[in-house]
Amino acid sequence: MPDDRDVFAALTALVLERRATPEELARFRDLLRAHPEFLEMYRRQIMLASLLPALSLWESPASDAEASEEPATVDTHNPAVFGRGPFRRPAAGWRSALMVIAAALLVLATGIWFGVPALNATRHAHGGSYAAHQQQALQIVRTSEGACLDLPDALPGNVRLESGEATVRLASGVELSLLGPLDMEVCDAMQVRLASGRLLADVPPHAVGFTVQTQELELWDLGTVFGVTASNGVSDVFVFQGNVQVNERAGEAVDLCEAGQGVRAVAGRRPYKVAADFPEAAARYRSVAGRQKALRDPIAALDAADRIAALWGERRLPKVVPPPPPPVPGLRGVVIGKKEEGRGKRQSAIGNRQPSPSVEGRASSVQELSQNQAATRPPQQEESEMRGITNTAAALAAAVTMGAGAAYAVPQVTNVRMAQRAGTRVVDVLYDLAGEAAIVTLGIETNGVAIPDSAVTRLSGDVSVVIQPGTDRHIVWNAGADWPENVTATAKARVTAWSVDAPPLYCAVDVTGGPSTNSYPVYYYASAEAVPGGVTNDLYKTVHILMRQIPPTGGEGFMMGSPSNETGRDNTREDWHKVTLTKAFYAGVYEVTQSQWQQVMGDVRSWPAKWSNNDYRLTRPVEQVSYYDIRENINNTDDAAVDWPANDAVTAGSFMGRLRTKTGLAGFDLPTDAQWEYACRAGTTGALNDGTVNITNSNSDARLDLLGRYQYDGGKVRNGTAWVDPATDCTTANATAEAGAYLPNAWGLYDMHGNVWEWCLDWYAGKLGTAPAEDPTGAVSGSSRVRRGGCWFNTASNCRSAFRSYDDPSARYDSFGFFGFRLFRTLP
Repeated sequence: MPDDRDVFAALTALVLERRATPEELARFRDLLRAHPEFLEMYRRQIMLASLLPALSLWESPASDAEASEEPATVDTHNPAVFGRGPFRRPAAGWRSALMVIAAALLVLATGIWFGVPALNATRHAHGGSYAAHQQQALQIVRTSEGACLDLPDALPGNVRLESGEATVRLASGVELSLLGPLDMEVCDAMQVRLASGRLLADVPPHAVGFTVQTQELELWDLGTVFGVTASNGVSDVFVFQGNVQVNERAGEAVDLCEAGQGVRAVAGRRPYKVAADFPEAAARYRSVAGRQKALRDPIAALDAADRIAALWGERRLPKVVPPPPPPVPGLRGVVIGKKEEGRGKRQSAIGNRQPSPSVEGRASSVQELSQNQAATRPPQQEESEMRGITNTAAALAAAVTMGAGAAYAVPQVTNVRMAQRAGTRVVDVLYDLAGEAAIVTLGIETNGVAIPDSAVTRLSGDVSVVIQPGTDRHIVWNAGADWPENVTATAKARVTAWSVDAPPLYCAVDVTGGPSTNSYPVYYYASAEAVPGGVTNDLYKTVHILMRQIPPTGGEGFMMGSPSNETGRDNTREDWHKVTLTKAFYAGVYEVTQSQWQQVMGDVRSWPAKWSNNDYRLTRPVEQVSYYDIRENINNTDDAAVDWPANDAVTAGSFMGRLRTKTGLAGFDLPTDAQWEYACRAGTTGALNDGTVNITNSNSDARLDLLGRYQYDGGKVRNGTAWVDPATDCTTANATAEAGAYLPNAWGLYDMHGNVWEWCLDWYAGKLGTAPAEDPTGAVSGSSRVRRGGCWFNTASNCRSAFRSYDDPSARYDSFGFFGFRLFRTLP
């Protein structure tokens, strides 16, 4: 059976002759990735092949007359650089002899090329190939008006573009779009070195392996379009189509980048991978994605790539308080933290994550913990031990770090120590907490960059919950389960203390204990990636209630709608008024499901749902609960102490009353009308929270089909010309959908349009007027409470962001739909 080298040689011939099938090209690229040493072989073949057109060996047989009809072309921008026009054939009398001589020379050149290793060493020492010197250097494809371009007469040579744009073609067929000012060395037809400036490379399939070097990076292409920028100690690579292998200049691999991904390298730091994997970056990438879009406007493409890298860094990279002391070694899969003779104590920075202006982050000293100390100290088995944690795969992005804080007298973390248990991949982290109780989270940093939050979720001990001050607080991380196959010698633990009044981005109420337990633990996570099992895990639709923090509006407020035409579809017909919300609040990622309701309420009132088929009901929203069931009085009797908006009291036996008592936390409630709309819109101002301004008609809309369940998107069933209610035992394909079955809004909240009506706190008061309002709580009194969002039963117009309806607080459903809710919690 032929070995990989033989297969690669055969495939090389097919690729160079443009006869390779897509499958053969894919196999060729796979071999090139698996055997980087083949890259040099292929470069040599490319250089030899580039001689053939000059020797007229690739021309198909033709008469002298045919050949003489089309003269060689000359580029008018630079008379010294020739185009691709065919060469004239020699006269027939001596053509054959010349071809034989040329072929013999080519064979001789091939023997010398492959037989003398010193030649290759010389080639690299001079930055080019001997073959390159025997051909024209570069061909100009196009230049912008007024461009000042300086090209070499032979290779290796320098290309300088003082200003403007230019596109040049190498003998290998690679086209480079250059943006001035630019300084670049062209080593040969398959390799360039970019000293400064920006370029966009269009690499045809037969030129796989084309290489670009910067001061910080070396990258080679697998048949693609990619951009490279080098300036002031920063090198960027970004892929618009295909794949690019990116390495450090020292040779260590960074990663394989696919379309929409890239690498940023800053002098003195380990390069890191970036990606258009969040909404703002994805929006910028869409405008330049693919070969045609990128090449049509190289400036826009490279500008977008630069902005994506900057946004990724702002969003993902840890902000370490300078100056960072040396790191704690760790995570080698062997004993770490072991002191060597003559070594003293080492210290490390802790990159605190900081959620809001009321939380401070600061560096804390890290004392090295010996392996023996770590191995003999058992994890604390306290109420703070996490339960129901699910393993997650590492994401491409690193951990989210939020804005810096200001207050000084907040909880302080000191004396962080980290060690790996002998013969295992279990890591112990100890720390001291002073000041006051705090929510503690853990991040792991290597080489100055945080590893993904999704790779630090298998945690137990004093983490992700409220921790009381004390020494030797203990976190256990199962790195072997969370981050398998990864090894690093420079791991640092980043222990962060969050004020209980300004907690992390996500929280989850664990209602696994059911209605009989005395307490519901509440866990906190710094990012969506840190949520164990991932946000979409069924855990958060059945026995944990996951919530996402929504920031206050700030002074600019948001524009809240009050439909002037309640049944219309035209967003321009809303009556708008400015609303300012001064407090952050948590909003449920999903509507409260039937399972979650039953875990909290038990059998107080039979399973409150029409669509309660045992096979489908757990993750469907609860949809026959009244305002009273949720917060006031299960028996619908008067309770003078409960009187929104005069106070926010709830009855002890209600859903909200039980949550408040068993979590020990105030603030759990329904949202105000304004909070609901602000959370739904997530920064949008149109009819739908994906940015749609006006829906297409009052009955149905294709964009709403992507966002929620309503009558014409599976809610009802077509029966001839009529739409009828589905059977009570229907699957989630009809009636209510499983929570989270549609796209979320920009804040990660699902089903804000359709599925079930969601109760709000406010008394219904008709039109809201146009006067600005701050933290509005609705009318002082009334007979009906507001409900929002629309329902599986309704048409598209009833599911708009601004649409509001109302009903008696004792109602559980009516002729316009079924009623559920979403859990909110206003923060102090």
